[in-house]
Amino acid sequence: MMVDPDGELAWFVPIIIGAVVGGTSQGIASANNGGSFFNGFWKGALIGAAAGTAAIGVTAGLAGASFTGIASGTVSAGFGATVAGGVAGGLTSGGLSTAFYGGSLGQNLLNGAIGGAVGGLVPSIGGTGVLPGAGLGALGGGVAGGITAELTGGNFGDGFKQGALSGAISGGIYGGIAASQSQFDRSLLFGTLTRSGRHQAFSHYAEQYNLQANGAKNIKFADLADAYGTTVPLDPNTGQPISLARAAISYPQGVDSEVTFGLGRLMSLKKIRANVLHEGQHVIDLKAGKATHFRNAAKTNMGFIGRFEISAHRAVYNLGIQRAYNLSRITYWQQFP
Repeated sequence: MMVDPDGELAWFVPIIIGAVVGGTSQGIASANNGGSFFNGFWKGALIGAAAGTAAIGVTAGLAGASFTGIASGTVSAGFGATVAGGVAGGLTSGGLSTAFYGGSLGQNLLNGAIGGAVGGLVPSIGGTGVLPGAGLGALGGGVAGGITAELTGGNFGDGFKQGALSGAISGGIYGGIAASQSQFDRSLLFGTLTRSGRHQAFSHYAEQYNLQANGAKNIKFADLADAYGTTVPLDPNTGQPISLARAAISYPQGVDSEVTFGLGRLMSLKKIRANVLHEGQHVIDLKAGKATHFRNAAKTNMGFIGRFEISAHRAVYNLGIQRAYNLSRITYWQQFP
């Protein structure tokens, strides 16, 4: 798995991405049509590398940055610059496709430009990472290219193929750059948060939502087998973890807590933020002495825990994060009186 820990790609990486995406897609297409995978691959790789060079060059020019600055991800480009870069890459792809495979130059240029533009839109619609970017670009570019071909007197299938190729190349390139520029470390290939990226995100949101100021004396990170996060009350005298029941009975004035966030599972930023808010509400409730209230209101230990959990899920739900999930968990815990 490719990972970009410092946020900077080698300047030639996007060109390689274009070559690999173009080569793989054309190689598979060639093999499916009874030809040689290698014959399709080398042609697609040349198309992808040239299209990638054109895309990055135009984006750099419009962003007022150097080619290496855009390609390495050290300089961010705006929406218009990436779309224009996608168009340039698509035009290049369309022209070279005509040279290699024949067909109408005008149609291939037009459909390639449309598909490339769609690929340039990928980071704006959540296509972070080479594979997600290439996939979204191929799908969107193919549909757009096919429709464009139909509207301009061409063949939908031919337009779809050219639009999909151009969209996949530019989408893969800009998706990879978007992953490298993420605030938190991500896999360049898949766009998912790495373990260090999840650690960074948990730490960021814990600070943003003032967990320590609200009573989280300790914040830890670990591989949790059955939870994304846990919060336990701390004995005010020893600083050691105690049960919720003991916190409710022995320390009605409230206690500090210890929060542990799990790093072992793949999670989106939305999921991480929701978990920080969830555990943060536990911290607030424990500090405010609400464990006593939950204890007195519950007839069973499960009911006690249930009310404690409902409070946290409602806090997340009220902010509009993972609404369906939090509602389902509230429903689950309400079964315990």
